[in-house]
Amino acid sequence: MNAELKKILVIDDNSDIRDLIQFIFEKSGRTVFQGENGEKGLAQFRALRPDVVLLDATMPGISGLDVLKEIRNDEDRDLSRIPVMMLTANSSEDDIAQAFALGASSYVVKPFKKEKIVAEVDLMLHLEEV
Repeated sequence: MNAELKKILVIDDNSDIRDLIQFIFEKSGRTVFQGENGEKGLAQFRALRPDVVLLDATMPGISGLDVLKEIRNDEDRDLSRIPVMMLTANSSEDDIAQAFALGASSYVVKPFKKEKIVAEVDLMLHLEEV
């Protein structure tokens, strides 16, 4: 499948971030879906079966780290292996180490550069195809 046609799910409680990511990736022909919190994002994850997830760590209700745990522990092995980029303002070494220990595929700190998240998503999609 062509990477440009793949589905991206962004789960973040900040609508400006979700809209920005949607704008960035839809310009290249990708389809972007938005989840406004952890609970809705998990439901969309299971229904949409995206090719990659961009996930904020800090959200009200179910945190992004809890969402990541749910994804990695999903009974559906195909779902549990979907690449997840943490996209968050949490920048301490402990935050980063915890996310990777839980199974994050990538970690990008906000504020981010467009080129950085595009390169990270391209890398995750390429590795998925190998």
